[in-house]
Amino acid sequence: MFTILFLSYCFIFDILNRVFYIKASVNAENKFYALYFVAVLILVTFIVKNIVFTIRRLHDLNLNGWWCIWYFLLPPIQITLCFFKGTDGVNDYGEPPEY
Repeated sequence: MFTILFLSYCFIFDILNRVFYIKASVNAENKFYALYFVAVLILVTFIVKNIVFTIRRLHDLNLNGWWCIWYFLLPPIQITLCFFKGTDGVNDYGEPPEY
């Protein structure tokens, strides 16, 4: 769900960027700074949330949160985390969440 939200944000930002760029004249490019500031702020928020979700998933697999470094350095690991089943019952990081 998080990835879908992030991709939809990127899609909307791209559309807004193209619309404002077409309407802006050559001398009016300073108006883009506010749009880019908001985009960077939201991007940093998404990156932090992505790290938090990755650490939660690693704890579900009974792994230390520092393994998320490999998660961001090696993209195939991102895909493989989706296919592993979490540990059954209580692990080193607490009880499984109740849904």
